[in-house]
Amino acid sequence: MRVFLVGAICVGFLLNLTTPSKAQALRISLAQRYGIVLRSFNANLSPAAATDMAQHVLLLASYYSLDPRLLVAIVGVESGWHTGAISPSGAQGLGQLMPSTADGLSVQALEKYENLDGTARYIRRLLNEYAKLPLERRYSLAVAGYNAGPDAVRRYGGVPPFAETQTYVQHVLSLWHRLRVQLPASAPAPPVFAKAHSPAIAVKPAPAKAESTVKVAVAAPDPIDPQALGLRERRALEGDAVLPAPKKTFGRWLARALGVH
Repeated sequence: MRVFLVGAICVGFLLNLTTPSKAQALRISLAQRYGIVLRSFNANLSPAAATDMAQHVLLLASYYSLDPRLLVAIVGVESGWHTGAISPSGAQGLGQLMPSTADGLSVQALEKYENLDGTARYIRRLLNEYAKLPLERRYSLAVAGYNAGPDAVRRYGGVPPFAETQTYVQHVLSLWHRLRVQLPASAPAPPVFAKAHSPAIAVKPAPAKAESTVKVAVAAPDPIDPQALGLRERRALEGDAVLPAPKKTFGRWLARALGVH
């Protein structure tokens, strides 16, 4: 009985260390929170490596005006966040880019940060293609295009009737929805505090009628409002027109800027 109690205490202690409480989650950075999710896909990632990749995800998502949780979901379904993954059909790396796609995006598919850059740009391009559609429909077609190719989506006028593609879309969107509940898209803005008035200065109370006319700006709740997201994405970079030249991809620049080799 004593051995059982000691074992239970040890297990509880370990779970306390590995599972962040709500109070702990508030203290760790956004990249660390995303890193914990990446390690749930690939337990072989060290905390430092997972946090570093998560930081790249957040920066790339900001650069290409993407929801970072969509990028996490697609890579999670594609490769389970295994950087050296190669499929039987020849798709490579985190986002499982085909060699021809990687060449068109000017990235090295097996270099993790370049792969993430190419994956994010390709998703951005697909979202731009369906920019006028409602949010959920737009994301469904973009994810279907990532799996089956945009030509197949155009040919069938929607998600192609392929069992693999339909299952893929369902898995990615389901994971994306779960991540929207679990993670914020970006770090919350710091609270703004009104400046305290000097005790020596008499402050006149506002008229009673002004109380009903004062409007307080409230940040949009998570998940992101579709209209706000659509507006930001319409202002985003346009697919093919922004493909960088070889050896100058944003992923390579980002890796150098963060001191990653």
